[in-house]
Amino acid sequence: MKKNILALVLLILFSSFIPLVAQEGPVATIEFASGDDVLVIRSGRRLGFSDPFGLELLEGDQVQTGRGVFVELRLHVGSAVVKLAENTTFRLERMVTGETSLSLVYGRVRAKVDKLAGTDTFTIRSATSVAGVRGTDFGIDVIARQQAEAPENLTRTYVFEGSVTVTALLRSSPLAAEGLEPIPREYTLEAGEMVVVSRVDTATEAEKTTIQPDILQFWSTNDFSTINVPDIPEKPEVLASAEAKADAGDGKGSALPDTASEISSALLKEAFDRGYSTGYPKGYEAAMAVIPAQAAPQEFVLPAGLLGVAESMRIKQALTLQKGGIIAGSILVSAAAGLAGTAIWQMESGDPERSVDNYRVAAIMSLSSLPFFLAALVVRP
Repeated sequence: MKKNILALVLLILFSSFIPLVAQEGPVATIEFASGDDVLVIRSGRRLGFSDPFGLELLEGDQVQTGRGVFVELRLHVGSAVVKLAENTTFRLERMVTGETSLSLVYGRVRAKVDKLAGTDTFTIRSATSVAGVRGTDFGIDVIARQQAEAPENLTRTYVFEGSVTVTALLRSSPLAAEGLEPIPREYTLEAGEMVVVSRVDTATEAEKTTIQPDILQFWSTNDFSTINVPDIPEKPEVLASAEAKADAGDGKGSALPDTASEISSALLKEAFDRGYSTGYPKGYEAAMAVIPAQAAPQEFVLPAGLLGVAESMRIKQALTLQKGGIIAGSILVSAAAGLAGTAIWQMESGDPERSVDNYRVAAIMSLSSLPFFLAALVVRP
């Protein structure tokens, strides 16, 4: 009898804690923002806030930065910091223990990822490639470049430290004409290397090369603000080594072709801004398109600016804890009352031994309810 009652008590205590543990919460926090022109789309609706700094983000949120605004996100899963450059549209696709999947729609991002453990994964996707890492410092650009024949969409994945596996989704014009699926091709990048995936019309091609100087200059100028990382060298080691070999080969100090002269920083910035005119609103328009004209009644939402997102989340969590404490305490008190009634009946029936045992268990259960009621009283946002 004692064992059965104790098992019941433990089951009640365990079940009362389950809803408190299995709550969905923030998956990332904005730890740095160089300006206020930041847009967050959540469940197809624009999120209202006055200051992006400290804003907590949920799985599925889409973040867009305006002109001249840089943002740094601290991911709660995956031990990583992601920096979004200006004019960037970025989405937190899936973030659970052991799996982090992010998506870059348009713009430029840089991620510093701590070494992953076991089978953990960390990927950033674009329309034409998927970059998977084990622990590294790398970046991805998705930009548009205007050409005489047709606009060209470029996805550039590059590595500053560590290594990255890039899967490029390639498709030639004949494959596209036949309506066939892209062919995945895998590239392994080390520090100082990059893969450029270009798409013109329906054809997609990829090329592995060294990091272009404009990329090194851009991220050297716009380095992380919330963490310390090694300075980006003016030339990656592989490029410096290649130049040294070229100098030794002809004895005249001949240099490799200047990549910056082919695609200068000025031209890239012009192309980036041109693409921004359509790329930046793209995510917002797509999100707004799925919002019904007259949304169904939803839970009460405080006016934008009255409370920050972080404060709202803390209030909701506090209310959930208070509710859980009251429910758990009430269950224990009810069970104790039932046992006390049983003990009275047993005493009147001439079974004092079992009656005393049930009185003791009822007293223990009553005392066990006190911490839950106290927690409900003292919990504050």
